[in-house]
Amino acid sequence: MKFSKFLSMHQQPFVSNASFTNPATTELYIEPTAGIGESLDGDEVALSTSNYNTATMAPGEIYKVYLVVDHDVTSSANNGDTEDYFLIANATVSETGGSDTADSEDVVYADNSGPALEGDTGLSGSAPDGKHSDSGRYVFRTVVLSMQKTETLSFDPYGLDFHLPGVYVQYNVVISNTTGTDPSPAFLTELNDTIGGSGYTFSNLVNPTTGADLGYAFDITVNGSSRTIDGIPQQRSSAVDTDNAEEDGSGNITLYFDSATMTAAGGGKTAGNEILPTDVANGYASGELRNGESITIKYNVLIDGALDNDPVNP
Repeated sequence: MKFSKFLSMHQQPFVSNASFTNPATTELYIEPTAGIGESLDGDEVALSTSNYNTATMAPGEIYKVYLVVDHDVTSSANNGDTEDYFLIANATVSETGGSDTADSEDVVYADNSGPALEGDTGLSGSAPDGKHSDSGRYVFRTVVLSMQKTETLSFDPYGLDFHLPGVYVQYNVVISNTTGTDPSPAFLTELNDTIGGSGYTFSNLVNPTTGADLGYAFDITVNGSSRTIDGIPQQRSSAVDTDNAEEDGSGNITLYFDSATMTAAGGGKTAGNEILPTDVANGYASGELRNGESITIKYNVLIDGALDNDPVNP
């Protein structure tokens, strides 16, 4: 009896929650033993996603198969949703000739079953059957941002802890990336804040002991990152100019985190002046805030009259 052995690689997706993504495109690549690496590097052969027959494989020969999935995530996707994909290798044998002789014998399979869902695909029965599967899981993770705005009396000349004319109120805004498991970076663009009410004036930050003007309106600090600017306060005026923070004279505040938003704002603003600039040395893109990192922003208002709408305690 003569026989030939071939390996067929079947790509069979098994979607555990179909509402997670719109139909995805998949690409399959195979790499022989000699070129095996840890990732796609250009020497792989693209395969059909329905079926591929390799050349005859010698005993001990290894092929590495890559499955590349392009998802179009739906708006109904939730953090932690998963999809499972299965690859099934099928060893086939073609036999020619008559009855067995002393010099030839039937091929006997000795494979084990793959993941439990292999049977659900309809491509594999009970082992041994010349088929084996493996699976991979795609996990959808969303970036979790939190923002907290608090206030303190930054300078109280009376020591009464009341919102009276002559008292400076400092706002503290903290933006944090708290994604946690399977962390993903957030890419910040712009923050807008409006201080409503009357009886106050946007002002520079002041010395908490003497009330002396510090000469700048915004104190912005990036915390917990590997950026070269980490922990270094960015002190900016309130003027609508080339800086990354401004107040328009009517209580409208704008802060620019990335280069695209910064330059689109015009007024002479240029890339590199944003709050989160590109940091090539440490691998950061413009506007990138990674898991565990935060930004603290401080600015003041001066209470200078009767408050018909207290911006702190309305």
